[in-house]
Amino acid sequence: MDLEAATSGTGTSRHHREVATPAHLAAGAELWLGLRPVTRGRKGLWIKGDLSWRSFEFRLAGREYDPAQGEALTRIFAAASVERSYTSGAVDHLWLNTITSPLLWQALAHALDAGVELLPGSGLAAISLARDGEAGLDLRSEQDSGALEVAPRFAIDGLETEHGRLLGGAGVLEALPADEQLLTARIAPLPAAVPRDLRTLLHRREPLRVPAADREAFLDVAYPKLRALSPMTSLDGSVALPAARRPALHLEAAYADGDRLALRWSWRYHDPDRRLPIDQRQGAHRDTAHEDAVIAEAMTLWPHQPSDAAQLLSGVDTAEFTAHVLDALDALDHVEVEVTGTRHAYRELDGAPQVRITQHASPGKNDWFDLGFDITVEGRQIPFPSLFVALARGRDKLLMPDRTYFSLDHPAFDALRELIREGEALAEWEPEVQRISKYQVDMWDELAEIADQTEASAEWTAVVDPLRALEHRPAPPLPRGLQAELRPYQREGFAWLAMLFDQGLGGVLADDMGLGKTVQTLALIAHAREQSPSAPPFLVVAPASVLPVWRREAERFAPGLHVRVLEGTSASRGGAAEEDFEGVDLVVTSYAVLRLDEELFASRRFQGFVLDEAQFVKNRRSRTHLAAKRVRAGMRLAITGTPMENSLDDLWAILDLVAPGLLGTAIGFRKRFTLPIATGEAPQRMEQLRRRIRPFLLRRTKELVAKELPEKHEEVLTVTLSPEHRAVYDSVLQRERKKVLGLIDTDLDRSRFIVFRSLTLLRMLALDPSLVDAEEYADVPSSKLEALFDRLEEVIGDGHRVLLFSQFTTYLDRVAGELSARGIDFAHLDGSTRDRDAAVSGFRDGDAPVFLISLKAGGFGLTLTEADYVFLLDPWWNPAAENQAVDRA
Repeated sequence: MDLEAATSGTGTSRHHREVATPAHLAAGAELWLGLRPVTRGRKGLWIKGDLSWRSFEFRLAGREYDPAQGEALTRIFAAASVERSYTSGAVDHLWLNTITSPLLWQALAHALDAGVELLPGSGLAAISLARDGEAGLDLRSEQDSGALEVAPRFAIDGLETEHGRLLGGAGVLEALPADEQLLTARIAPLPAAVPRDLRTLLHRREPLRVPAADREAFLDVAYPKLRALSPMTSLDGSVALPAARRPALHLEAAYADGDRLALRWSWRYHDPDRRLPIDQRQGAHRDTAHEDAVIAEAMTLWPHQPSDAAQLLSGVDTAEFTAHVLDALDALDHVEVEVTGTRHAYRELDGAPQVRITQHASPGKNDWFDLGFDITVEGRQIPFPSLFVALARGRDKLLMPDRTYFSLDHPAFDALRELIREGEALAEWEPEVQRISKYQVDMWDELAEIADQTEASAEWTAVVDPLRALEHRPAPPLPRGLQAELRPYQREGFAWLAMLFDQGLGGVLADDMGLGKTVQTLALIAHAREQSPSAPPFLVVAPASVLPVWRREAERFAPGLHVRVLEGTSASRGGAAEEDFEGVDLVVTSYAVLRLDEELFASRRFQGFVLDEAQFVKNRRSRTHLAAKRVRAGMRLAITGTPMENSLDDLWAILDLVAPGLLGTAIGFRKRFTLPIATGEAPQRMEQLRRRIRPFLLRRTKELVAKELPEKHEEVLTVTLSPEHRAVYDSVLQRERKKVLGLIDTDLDRSRFIVFRSLTLLRMLALDPSLVDAEEYADVPSSKLEALFDRLEEVIGDGHRVLLFSQFTTYLDRVAGELSARGIDFAHLDGSTRDRDAAVSGFRDGDAPVFLISLKAGGFGLTLTEADYVFLLDPWWNPAAENQAVDRA
């Protein structure tokens, strides 16, 4: 390729071209450089021949030339064709002055690398391609006038040149005289195309003069714009160049109705003035280090990462941002704030809250009291519904209608927040209505602790004061009709029951088995009947097997009471149902009859309602529980030695019947107490629950109140199976283990019954193989049976009497057979025993040293103090049931 130099004014037409000379250069004429393809002729000289750029217009053209060089020339013509369409026919020259794309210079460098030579053409003695060039503007100050001169500045390969000029839009040309006729030239690519607005200024041969009067305006307005387009220098140092303005973090704070605020972030670059996104930094000339530093400083005031998405604030968040953050952000360097909409004046209150709580009886809701909360901060009345919602939702600040706000981080609010959570669970509190049951004494005490002032209603005081003063309250005299010598703890139990009765409250008498819960209850009934002999009767509901106990105990301790036992439903009795309740003091019936005659018992009102062995109603979803809940009575009492057998939900079900409202809803109680305590998440709530139920649950243990009884001694006897017994057990164990392990990989939850069956089978095998298969294992001795009789004969021989419990009636039958074979008398009670009372009396009044009892039949309603030894033949699922069985003796 060769380059030809032409003079300015000749255009690009070869018919009017005039070869440039040093004289043209001296006269300031514009120089044009034309690039054309040439090849070596036969004589070794470079000739044009029939070549033109059209020869390399398509990739298939120029196939007779070196492929790499032909492809390089094709790229040059393609780069030149990007900006203009060449007319048909031969294209001899590509005039570099007309090409502004950097692609041409990349293609030119590629051609030289491929071996294409760059030759000086007409008007040139030498031509070379430098690595890089630079084009910019230089400012100089006139010493006398103070005017500014704006001159083009060029450099090639890092060296300034006074003879440089802009070549096209992306190159630099340096032309110097070689002799009187020829020029030498160097060309170099610019790193980027010169913007169109700057090209005219760079083509000037004379500097642009800015009068002194316009100097300041030029530096303030024009200079930043020029700096964004081109490098700016003052090579002689006569002009102090203004520092570049760093980009600013721009915040648009848009206020809207309802204390809403939208924060929109962007970057504002000043040279030129343009907005750029926060998140997307690719493809833009960004000062990322500066951006990161500014954002880090802004986040010390507002710890939320700015982003392109709008940040929406409302309520107290708007207030706090406006009062504490907005102006502080605006004061930071490189942060600018633009406010739209109406910015209100928000103010934070920092005074301590003053809490006053009042209480009065709820109209039309017996046993409930409405609460009133009067809370002020710095003299401003706080709407409690708004405070309630804020505390219940865990917020840390509250905005008032007058646009003041305050922190909820205060001990009074912490305690109130906890009580609101508990109130929602226990009493179904709502923002507009808060109620407390007369059973929730402990909650009122906690409210009083956080309040500066409380005011209780007269009705509440009349109910609660006797509960508080129970220890100091004189015990009422025992009823005249009671023929029993009560022990001191029994007199205290009677006094507690009488206080609950007098106040119309209910409770749970949960003394250990054998401490006389029945006689204490009979004392209460006798007390109530002597006070109001014409009142409706008491109703006692108990398991069917315990009904004779109530009849017998009433005849023994309160013979003056007229007792009627309803053992069957009204339909089976065949009489008028009303007659069953007339002229009696005490009606005793079973849970089954209560459930079947639900409407009959719900239609009447009773002086008192007693649930004996109250664990029978521990299932809140059962029909028996629902039937008991419908019974109307002035007092409701539950009697049980095991108020909690399986979980705290048992306790809730019983207290729901006798002290409604004390523990709130079942779901709320489970969420508040059962699950957090069972999982260990909040064990401290157990003590809170104890405080809550303490006034309404009385429980004494034998160790505490019956010190004259001998100390209970427990011994676990480990029985080693005989070889024959062990062989049978191990064989079945391996079979059942494989079965259960196989279920783990399938669906264990749906196979619970199979797992339970396997465990029960193994338990029976450990007792006696014949329980599983009497024929197959008839000759396998029971190791446990042999161990039992080794100890049993020793105990009986010393004159002791024994209770012997098992879950399996078939095993009791095996024991009975062995007792008969050894000539030992015994009594027997299980689910098939028709006359339970006769079986119990036979043991009490007879001489038989052993009483065989099944768990199902003897787990309740028995007091057998005649026995002083208890054998549990097999471990039970529930340790509480084991303890209850032991306490029969």
